[in-house]
This record gives sequence, C-alpha cells and structure tokens, in this order.
Amino acid sequence: MFRSRNRSSSHHVGRRLPVAALIALALCLGVAVPGAAQEGDLTSFLDSVDVNLVNLEVFVTDQEGNRVPGLTRDDFEVRVDGQPVELTNFHVAHSPPSATAPAPPPAAGEAENQPAAETVPAPADDAAPPAPRRPLFLVAYVDNVHILPGDRKRILDDLAVLLEERVANGDQVMLVGYDRTVKVVQPFTSDPQEVAAGLRKLAEAPTHRQLADTRFRFLIDDIRREMAAQVPNAGQSQVAIYRQERESDALAAYKGLRQVITGLAGLPGRRALLYVSDGIPRWPGAELASVVFGSAPVGSRQNDLRRTYEEVARQANAHEVTLYTFDARGPNSDLFLGADSASVGDFGFNTDFAHDRDANLQEPLMQMADETGGRSILNTNDFAGTLDTLLRDFEDFYSLGFPSPSSGDGEYHNVQVRVKRPGVQVRHREGYLDKSPAAQVADRTESFLLQGWQSNPMGVQLQFAAPEKKRRRWQVPVLVRIPAGSVTLIPRGDEMVGRLQLFVAVRDGEGRVSELTRLERDVSIPREAMEQQAAEGEVNDLGYSVNLEMRPGPQSLVVGVWDEVGGAESYVYQKVVVGGPS
Repeated sequence: MFRSRNRSSSHHVGRRLPVAALIALALCLGVAVPGAAQEGDLTSFLDSVDVNLVNLEVFVTDQEGNRVPGLTRDDFEVRVDGQPVELTNFHVAHSPPSATAPAPPPAAGEAENQPAAETVPAPADDAAPPAPRRPLFLVAYVDNVHILPGDRKRILDDLAVLLEERVANGDQVMLVGYDRTVKVVQPFTSDPQEVAAGLRKLAEAPTHRQLADTRFRFLIDDIRREMAAQVPNAGQSQVAIYRQERESDALAAYKGLRQVITGLAGLPGRRALLYVSDGIPRWPGAELASVVFGSAPVGSRQNDLRRTYEEVARQANAHEVTLYTFDARGPNSDLFLGADSASVGDFGFNTDFAHDRDANLQEPLMQMADETGGRSILNTNDFAGTLDTLLRDFEDFYSLGFPSPSSGDGEYHNVQVRVKRPGVQVRHREGYLDKSPAAQVADRTESFLLQGWQSNPMGVQLQFAAPEKKRRRWQVPVLVRIPAGSVTLIPRGDEMVGRLQLFVAVRDGEGRVSELTRLERDVSIPREAMEQQAAEGEVNDLGYSVNLEMRPGPQSLVVGVWDEVGGAESYVYQKVVVGGPS
C-alpha cells in the first residue's frame, strides 16, 4: 500500500540542532495548486460519503472438521447488525498455494505501495474465481509472563516448522516477546535465517510463570500457619494481595497484546497473530481463593476479565487480525498436581480444582480465537499435527466482500454469516469497525511506529530543537515541515483553503507507546500572494510546531500527515536520543 526508499537516521536530541524558527504556521506558499479550478466551500467539499468495503475470510467445515468445497455466492447469507447485505466480492482460496510464490511484501524499513486486488465479478454460472492472493503478515507473540520455559521450548520447536513454511511461501513473519513490555525480537521478514535466529532469541528470554507458582505455594504455607494459630480471617489478606498481583499481570498482558494488534492495522494484506502462553486467567487469583475458601467452581469472580478479552477480540476484528491462541502446557501438565500436591490437600486441592483452574486459564484463549474467526489450540502435546490445520486456514477459505452500510460511522458492527447447507460449521470474525478515513490514517501511523517503516510521498521533514528538561521528562520541540506543492487547496473567495491532520506517536526504548496525538489544522492562504509567488517560481513549506514530552534515552516517533482535500498521506519515522550530553 505504501512505497518508500528513504531510510531513517538517528538524531541526538541532547544538543541544539540548526533548524528554522518554530512557528505555528508558515504562510509562504508558492505553487500552483491542483484541483483549484472551481470555487468551493471546504466543509461541503469534505462532507463526502466514504464507503468502506468489508472483507471477511470465512472457513466452512463439516462435522468432522473437513473443508467444504464447491460453495457459491448464493450459498452464503450475510447480515450486519441483523440486516442482510449484498455481496459484491466473492472468491475462493484453495490449498495448496500456487507453486510460484508472489513477490514478498515490504521488508522492515521499507513500505510498499501495492494496489488492492482487483475485484473480479463472478461468472454467469456462479462458480467463484480464485481469490487474488494477498500476502499474509503473521506474528508469533510469546507471553513470557504467563508461560514456563519448558512449555515455551516445546511449542517454539513446532512453530518453527510452520513459520519456515510461511516465509518459503512468500509471507512475512514477525516475532514478538512480551515481558511486561512488548519486545519486537524480529521485525517482519521473509528470510528463513532471520526467523530462525529470532526464534532462538525468543527461547532464551526469561519467563515469569514459575515465580507466580512459587508465590502460590508460599502463600498456602503462610495461610496454613495462620489457620493453625487461629488467626481471625486467616488467608483473606493473602488472597486479596495475590488476586491483585495476578490481575495486574493479566491487564498488562492485555495492554501489550492490544498494542501489537493496533500496530498491524495499516499493513497491506491479511493479518494473523499466534498468541502463545500457558493460559491467561479470566478470574485472576481465583485458584488461591478456591483452595483456601472452597469457592466453586473457580473462586472469587468479583474481578471477571471477560469484558477485557472481549475488547481484545473487538480490537483484532477492527484491524482485521485473526487470533490463534495456544495453551503451551499440554494435557494434565499443571505443576500443582506434582509430588508436592499433598502440601495443599488440607485446603481441598484435587483434580476438580485442576479442572476448574484449566477452565479459568483457557476460557480467554477460546473467547479471543472464536470471536476473531481463529482457533484455540488446547490440551495437546502434538502441536506439529495441529499446526497442519492452521496452514489450511492460511490458504483455504472463502472471501466475502460487501460495502459497509454505515458509511464510516466509526462504530463497531456485528456480522453474522450463514451457509445454506445443513450440517456445516462456519468460522469468521464476528464484527468490524467502520473506520473513517482519519481513523485509518491513525491506524497506519501506529503501525509504522511498531514496524519502523515510513512512506513519505509528500516529502514531509522533521526538525528538532533543543529539548527542555521538565522534572523526569524532556519537552522536545519538533517542527513538521510540509512542502506546499504536496497539499491540495480549493478557492474560497480571496483565499485558498485546505485542511491537514497530523498524527504523532512515540515509542521509548522499553517498548512503551504514547497515546496517539491528533492535530487538525485549517490552511487559509491569500490567493493573490499565492499567484504572485507561483509566477516567481517559489516553493515554500507549511510548518507546524509540536512539543513532545519524552523520557530520557532512545525514542522512536512517527508523524503521519493527511491532506483531507486531496487525500495524500505521508508517514515519517525517526529515531532520536533524548537527554544526552549537550
């Protein structure tokens, strides 16, 4: 979707750089403006109807899980918020893929301007044409806070085979480790050697679930001593603290997962994420409450996170990301059923407890996969065999397309797909976000920040002035310079007018991402001054100053610029070092 051959450089923002004075708006424009032939009102000019085409990947199987081939457009019925919609696109993707692999998508650091696949009308006999193959962007995301090292090693060994197959087929793979912050171990690549090296790095990272398990056992011993000493309300404070700790871990993991999902939004192809963990709790800390107080079935439910994981699924659907979730423990692998299980027998620890604990850890995995049209891989040590079925998902599906009936209203809409044949099962993402053009630009800004890419057809430049220390942070002035010739204006009376939107996102060296900043700026230039400067052949820039608060150390930022009138977009990626020696 984007093309750029400009590599970003790293600036040191600990000293003054020679830049132009930072001003709110430089009004020196000197070019002829395309699209300025008619008088117009900017508000009415921008008040156009944007129709978003929604694409759904639909997987249809029989009762035994076998793919159901040969379906036609007429076999599908699609409803949005309960109302039927007409399909305008219908394709079938079949496995195995073509022997000729497509050209790979852009490597990290470059963005490719790839036109959308052309819509091919269905022939008269309603047999669907083959789907134009869109590249797959596949993320392997390992949650090191909620996994044991042995479980991780076992599943990564099997995942290596799947990832190797995907890059051989021309797809792009990214490797991410979560360790309370998101670490991009390997940016998107189609190089099998880079994938193998990234997997080795993932396998060497520290994990944290064993610490939580040890803490659980220590708390059991503490509570036993309190009960023996007949301490009033024995165990209540320990259960509350443990629940709070586990909830904090789960919410932080949820935030990291959403960050990566958002970072995939602007990619020009299909998107899937493999979430690998030993499960993540719906009721954090419930296992301790269940053992101590005998709460059934899984302890206290006052901190139910079901809605949290529902938001993850909605976020994934909004950005067209299919989630595949893995419980890396395998069947009957819970450490609490080991040799030391007798130590908690006085509290009712038994196989019923283990079953309830598994349900608590696995329900979010099933929820996130089901609601995004993916799969949850649970209770198996045969990951290699299971991954074969995932390969079919990537290459064998029905592609349905329809115009959104809500015209970019920015709302989430539910989708239902029914196949008019008995005995079939249907999987698909359960909704979509009807994004406005501004929201799509915002998505791409955050995506380019995660990937370290840029696309700059407008020729936008960033200039930095000396930062000023504000307590523990630095205020960094940035001048965004936009060549006037890249901005479309329309005549209105004695002025030429337009509108720009700027989007700014920052990521520090620890992987923490700022909230996206959005600035809307109207442009109004005297027509006489423009005509005079155009006659003199002058070309000047629009300039906008932005003050960014940054932590000291290495930072990455992306500035997205969108011309609302002409529709042009640019994304500039820049690395800086904040707070170094002057």
